[in-house]
Amino acid sequence: MAFSSISSLAVLLALLNLSACDRKAARFEEAHEAVRKHLSDPDSAKFDGDIAGIDEKWVCGFVNSKNRMGGYDGRALYVFERGTGAAILPTLPTDNAVMSLFKLKAKPDAYQDQWKKIDLDCFILNSALENCPTLYPEDSHFRKICAAWKKEGGDPMPTLNAYYDSLLSNSPK
Repeated sequence: MAFSSISSLAVLLALLNLSACDRKAARFEEAHEAVRKHLSDPDSAKFDGDIAGIDEKWVCGFVNSKNRMGGYDGRALYVFERGTGAAILPTLPTDNAVMSLFKLKAKPDAYQDQWKKIDLDCFILNSALENCPTLYPEDSHFRKICAAWKKEGGDPMPTLNAYYDSLLSNSPK
């Protein structure tokens, strides 16, 4: 009798685990369908790095798909919010693009469009990281700048100058 109840418990636990896996897979598929609606060639979408957010409301990951010319665009971040069906596919700048701003030593009023784009990108990335903290590489310059930018309250110049100065002081002489 004891063996029967132990094996019944094992079967029950296996079914519960399978059910949780099925729910997670369904969440990812729901996110993929929402993201595909924003792509030029939805059938070419290749998803990777999918993670479930902190609560069941969020799914984040990366997608690569073909553009109108037939070539793949490269890996792009996506953030999906269940319930609303909202899928955001921001084009986040590469570390090289962010670092090129340092070379400009630009004033925000002279390059208003670039600063607005970075401000929006940082808002999106910070929001995504609140829900999917393992989403973006921790050693990324862009992630570090966005974290500092959020802390400073959005004024780009002190944040960028402080970050640039810290990179210079840590670089090999």
